[in-house]
Amino acid sequence: MVLKHSIALIAALGLAQAAWAQECVFVLTAQPGGVVSFRRLDQQAVSALTLPNCDPATCEPTALAVDRIHSLGYVTRADLDSVIVLNLAAGTVAATVPVGHHPSGAALTPDGSRLYVTNRDDNSVSVVDTASRSVVDTIDVGEAPSAVAIITDGSRAFVVNSGSDDMSIISIAEGVVMATLDVGDAPGSLGISRILGRVYVGDRGDGTVTAVQLGQPDPPTTIVLGGDPRGIAFTSSGNVALVANSATDAVIPISVETQLPGMPIPVAGGPTAIIVTPDGARAYVAATRGERLATIDISTLDVTSVDAFGRPIDLAIGLCPIGLPTPSPRSTSTGTPTATGTPLPGTTFTATATGSATETATASPTASGTPLPGTTFTPTATGSATETPTESPTPPASGTATTTATITPTSDGSTPTPSGTATVTPTSDGSTPTASPTATPTGTATATPRPVTCVGDCNDDGMVTIDELILGVSIALGEAPVSACPAFDPNHDGVVTIADLIAAVDAALSGCPTPPA
Repeated sequence: MVLKHSIALIAALGLAQAAWAQECVFVLTAQPGGVVSFRRLDQQAVSALTLPNCDPATCEPTALAVDRIHSLGYVTRADLDSVIVLNLAAGTVAATVPVGHHPSGAALTPDGSRLYVTNRDDNSVSVVDTASRSVVDTIDVGEAPSAVAIITDGSRAFVVNSGSDDMSIISIAEGVVMATLDVGDAPGSLGISRILGRVYVGDRGDGTVTAVQLGQPDPPTTIVLGGDPRGIAFTSSGNVALVANSATDAVIPISVETQLPGMPIPVAGGPTAIIVTPDGARAYVAATRGERLATIDISTLDVTSVDAFGRPIDLAIGLCPIGLPTPSPRSTSTGTPTATGTPLPGTTFTATATGSATETATASPTASGTPLPGTTFTPTATGSATETPTESPTPPASGTATTTATITPTSDGSTPTPSGTATVTPTSDGSTPTASPTATPTGTATATPRPVTCVGDCNDDGMVTIDELILGVSIALGEAPVSACPAFDPNHDGVVTIADLIAAVDAALSGCPTPPA
């Protein structure tokens, strides 16, 4: 039995290392239209595939979805009212599938059997059978649907409708709209937290994010960001949403618990699309205006970027193709603008811009916004470049503010919610005073760690996947925090051991144990 476990663990570790080394970020570009893959290991471009019949004056690729199991890419072309199916491993076009008018968004079901495509000018969603490469259903939704995402269990698709300012929720089993929720003005993007059951919608018309809690009667929450919120992705723990804001040249973290935005992470060049790797170690950002692919190290908030070989408009993650032509360098860049910091919630960090580059870029790393609880941010700039980053830090505020919070213990032992009032004394110069809250608890609550019923089952779906094993190895090696998947720490000691990894491998091979009734 020990030998079996050892062999399984070695195989899992080898598979995890091989999968990580061979993982690529696929970038859909416009002008020129194509798909470029970048190796996650070193951010090197390893392949470039040009879309057929893509005249720069008329070609309009809009979205990319990647089936990593079969190495297939699906690109929506608004100018052709079609989906282009790409064989990413061979670097060829496999098929063209006609859909509705002006397809704008695409998402695959978890098993890759269906592709959901939003048709902006038809107010509909086309359901494509990926085996037959044909449309098998068309579902009417709201006005001007612009983006679609599918929940991890494959039960529902969420479609944001920019013309009717709402979100359609589709039952995938029944093929019908089961509910419609009002959101903000001109929604254009959305992201789903696979762990906490949250859907965040980017409302481009009013600079807000609408937060929806699935399965709860509570109305959606509106989070004010300003600017132009575009792509949304969640960290692997599900407790922080990352919102690319193209108008402010930043990625803005939002605490899911408090629903408050934190300090912006500077990403120059008009960030639009954003995606987080399965192990939660990195986020990749399409800087469309600057034609760069930016990488954010989630553990340190270091930001680097490379040439995207076109205007990047969408991102996906899959396995790297091998032996295909690589794109030729387009510039004589001698360095990469870099921002350096520390982890998201509950930390203090300093952001630094370093490096030099010969290409022209505009960077405005401005420290503004409301930090996450316990987070402060002090920007500095060092190094040299042809661009000149500008910063306008907010001057220190003076004054007094007193907050009185009352905490009442709950009957079920869960963490109580503080409530109370705040009294603010304004300063003579009109600046915002510094708050010094004083909490007066009327009870005590102790948080009890949630028991782990299946080691390695990060999203509580009753199974342990290869991606989850990869994440567990990353946590054991110190490359990802335990909070990224507490299910790998059944003893709640903050450490993932070899025994924990073996238990996760067992669950992957034999299935999760049935939880007690």
